[in-house]
Amino acid sequence: MARKNKQAGSENLTAEFINNNKEQGLTETASQAKRVLDFFERGLRGADNSARAFDSDLGLYKAWCEGRKLDSLPAQAGTLALYAAEMIDILNYRTLSRHLSSINRWHRLRNLPLPLQDPQLKMVLRGIKLDHYKPPRQAGAFSLTELEQALHVRGETESDLTHIRDCALILLGFAGAFRRSELVSINIEDITIEQNSLVIRVRKSKTNQFGNLDEKWIPKGRNEQICPYVWTLRWQKALNRTSGPLFVRIRKGGKLTDDRLAGQWVNFVMKQYFNLPGQDLFTAHSLRASFVTQAISRGAGEIAIMRQTKHKSSEMIRRYVRINDIRKLNAVNEIGY
Repeated sequence: MARKNKQAGSENLTAEFINNNKEQGLTETASQAKRVLDFFERGLRGADNSARAFDSDLGLYKAWCEGRKLDSLPAQAGTLALYAAEMIDILNYRTLSRHLSSINRWHRLRNLPLPLQDPQLKMVLRGIKLDHYKPPRQAGAFSLTELEQALHVRGETESDLTHIRDCALILLGFAGAFRRSELVSINIEDITIEQNSLVIRVRKSKTNQFGNLDEKWIPKGRNEQICPYVWTLRWQKALNRTSGPLFVRIRKGGKLTDDRLAGQWVNFVMKQYFNLPGQDLFTAHSLRASFVTQAISRGAGEIAIMRQTKHKSSEMIRRYVRINDIRKLNAVNEIGY
């Protein structure tokens, strides 16, 4: 049912697009018009994750309106104020803001007045933010010493094959500052083996949705215990093939499969290797946060860091820094008084 609703929403908007542009020569039968409509629908859907979030946000809002016998779309500022005031008890502020942005986007796509521009609604949302906003919980960052210790301790309890895969996953994710979706999307054929280094092609990512050539360089490290070059080649040798997903599931008994790991598995591995019982400090996001923190601590410039993380701005880099000790990386140490 949900899928039919999503398809209907896309078809309705496409129909509106046709009607609104017939006077400009766009007809339903012209071959060029068909291409325009195909591109329009592709642009409407956007990235898969964004499309799913958009559909989910609108669906929840419509269901809420139906349950209260309110008109949902086009949205009235008063209706959105009621929705926000009630849903803040269920959703956190950032999720609620995303829902409202999706509703706003629905109006923008139809060239309708944007409800979030209403000054009174803005004041309601400001009041909600003042009472309910909480800074996002940040994933922890590990040091190189903690990294080596975690791999060593866990290696004593894991089977050899699983441990090799997990070490390659963690170390490559850390050195390459990979997002979990990028990490599990790597294919063996995306890896170029050079003398004492790897070059890994990133086909698509959050910041590269059009498939432009993006590469990450993984040089061989001095400490083989935490060297992504060594562990990745060790794992690739265990796979004994030249194509297909790099990180795959392992069945009981150490039987390799061709099934690509899901992104959630990176979180599971991080939890197994780094978190103490009852702790939830380290996640897949810790791989990028740890890379940025260690690089900044060792004097790397933001441009050099961005070449590996593929961030588009220095501001985003700074969000990843996990240096909480005020005594460290403080310019007062350089004054010399």
